[in-house]
Amino acid sequence: MWDNEDIIDCLDVLGKPQKIDSYFDKKELDHLVELVARNLELDKETSKKLYDNKLWNPCFGLNRFNCFKIVRSMEIEFKIKLNYQDIDLFALESVYSLLSCIVKAKV
Repeated sequence: MWDNEDIIDCLDVLGKPQKIDSYFDKKELDHLVELVARNLELDKETSKKLYDNKLWNPCFGLNRFNCFKIVRSMEIEFKIKLNYQDIDLFALESVYSLLSCIVKAKV
């Protein structure tokens, strides 16, 4: 069973997320950032950091227990059905990787 220390050890949690700005719809990205911030109960200042930091950064409080809450909220708010077998730690790396999951689910 993975714990938060295992996750931090295997991922570069303090690195910058890979951005592919031209690929993403800015409104959808902003909506997703708002959704993640709400689910992690982040204040406005901390939620701004979601654009430039990986989700596993300890300042956000993402853990194996609240991941499903975020994924389920994505399904409801974006009116999609995600294949849970395709969601791994790397899909939860950043708001950009989450948005990629949303884009794929819409196809």
